[in-house]
Amino acid sequence: MFEFIGDKTEFTVASARADGSERTIENIFPEFVNKKVSYSSTGEISSYFGSLIIDGVKIEIMGDVAKLVHGKWEDILDFDKDKEFLEYGGVKIPLLSLEREYEEYVKLGRLDTAKYIKKFMVRGK
Repeated sequence: MFEFIGDKTEFTVASARADGSERTIENIFPEFVNKKVSYSSTGEISSYFGSLIIDGVKIEIMGDVAKLVHGKWEDILDFDKDKEFLEYGGVKIPLLSLEREYEEYVKLGRLDTAKYIKKFMVRGK
């Protein structure tokens, strides 16, 4: 999934289930690991989470993502139907579509970020 914040670009690589792929990405790029993958929660999102920094671009790695929406935890999100792939160094990396990313930010009430993503959705068409 793509996440655009301010004038920096961040990519978030998400797996519907923590199946080891989130750690595989970490193992492919060990020299870029900023935060090792581990289970964590922000209070509104819980998941396996880690990050890389490659050429100044932050890449978030997530698996088993669940969100607190209107005071209730949703089931672990299924990203499979909304995946797109980016190939890097011969490795296909799953990314969430901007449309799905937009929907998820709207659900969280993070409308400024959703509005920012919407600009890229319109520009890309």
